[in-house]
Amino acid sequence: MLQTDSKRWKPPASRSLSGGFTSIELLVVIAVCVVLTAILLPALAKSKERDIRVVCVNNEKQLYTSLQMYCDENGDKLPILQDAGTWPWDLPTTATTPMTNSGCVPKTFYCPSTAPRFTDQQNWAEANSLWNFGPNSGSPFNITGYAFAFGGSYSKVDPQYQNLTLLTELHTNGPTTVADTPGARELIADVILSANNTLPATAVDNFSAIAGGFTQNGVTYPHLSAHLGRGVIPAGGNIAYKDGHVQWKKFDASTIHPGTNPTKTRTTSNPWFWW
Repeated sequence: MLQTDSKRWKPPASRSLSGGFTSIELLVVIAVCVVLTAILLPALAKSKERDIRVVCVNNEKQLYTSLQMYCDENGDKLPILQDAGTWPWDLPTTATTPMTNSGCVPKTFYCPSTAPRFTDQQNWAEANSLWNFGPNSGSPFNITGYAFAFGGSYSKVDPQYQNLTLLTELHTNGPTTVADTPGARELIADVILSANNTLPATAVDNFSAIAGGFTQNGVTYPHLSAHLGRGVIPAGGNIAYKDGHVQWKKFDASTIHPGTNPTKTRTTSNPWFWW
């Protein structure tokens, strides 16, 4: 004879399989998530910065290669800044055209570390971008995203840091004339620029809001230094040397000698460019 439903076996009273977290368990989960976030975010930020530096290094290597090809066709001579802009990133189209013809697309001329203020739209993609700022002027030039230590009558670079060739050459510094060493001679540098040039460098020098007159679609974009991150002093910059190697150099704000760190202004007037 079958048992009635009232005597059928039932599982012991316990938490329902579909029950949610208790308040204590929920707080524990939230606390663990907060701790993990605090641990992972700095690591993710460092990883992102490393990726940006890799792209920047590749940019400078491509720019150097295109300049090498330019020199091969121009008697070993680098471009000179005559009748172009006045800042180290202003390159005459007589230089940028053969560089782009050799494989450098406009995007190569800009370090990705200046985003999000400067994206492809501000740098090169739009008709009124930096790249297209000066090609239609009386002395056509492109505003790029790297500083080039070229010579010429319009060069803003201090004469002792100018380069006319990729080969060893003489440079005059006051009463002294010395020959450079291509492996230690800067040619292309990440843009580190400031409104002032006190030594040692401080936040008062202003590395992040340099007036330059660039306005796009009614919005004015002040210039800023590359690899600034969340700081007020740049972390450093990649530098391409005359022998073709590219090296990261820390920005040591306490150092007052040019030496191995990009901590001395290399231009002759405001805004100041450092490398």
